[in-house]
Amino acid sequence: MIYVGRQAAIPAIAERFASSELLGKVVVPIHKDFRREVYVFLLKDFKGY
Repeated sequence: MIYVGRQAAIPAIAERFASSELLGKVVVPIHKDFRREVYVFLLKDFKGY
């Protein structure tokens, strides 16, 4: 599963999967003084709630 979020660390989500890997950070400039930053993770083997 691919997870996209604003946090660079996602321990509460990652603990529900057998493995998690940070794939990268995406920065999208919206305006000259404003940008959106998100982090993309690869999560494998959901363990359940």
